[in-house]
Amino acid sequence: MLGLGMSGLATAQQDEGPMSDLRFVVVRDYNGKPVRNAAVVLHPVNRKGKQTKGGLELKTDNDGNRSSARPCWRVV
Repeated sequence: MLGLGMSGLATAQQDEGPMSDLRFVVVRDYNGKPVRNAAVVLHPVNRKGKQTKGGLELKTDNDGNRSSARPCWRVV
């Protein structure tokens, strides 16, 4: 499987600080068809790049797409 992701800075919420607009497309490597209900797992990291507690698991739709607005995390 091949997963493609995009993140961009979205408008800031009042109490939560800056937000990221995350968009993922998960497709099969050998035929390029979307993978439905694929798990996309995101883990926050500290300044040293080490994984911290918490995280987020998102499931794709029938077209292999998933988008979500979340508070900004460092992307490594």
